[in-house]
Amino acid sequence: MKVIGKTKEGLIVTITEKELSKLMGFASTYSSGWSRDNGNIGAVHDVSQIFADADTALTVHKNAMNSAKNLKGAATKFLNFFTFEESTKEDK
Repeated sequence: MKVIGKTKEGLIVTITEKELSKLMGFASTYSSGWSRDNGNIGAVHDVSQIFADADTALTVHKNAMNSAKNLKGAATKFLNFFTFEESTKEDK
């Protein structure tokens, strides 16, 4: 994608169909649901929601990983309560 101009409302860019399909959340221009009409003059695409959803997904994943780490730590402490060390030679 290349910025080639500015307007009062935003930017004027050139973009390939492949880039547009990726920007809109499709795997490629061959994906089900993709249409060449998406690149028609005057077509409007609000892709900001895609990035908002991706950011939310990353935040949820990070929180889940932190929770898993905390649960693992708690489980380890709990299991260590029941772990008995082998007796030393002096005890025998």
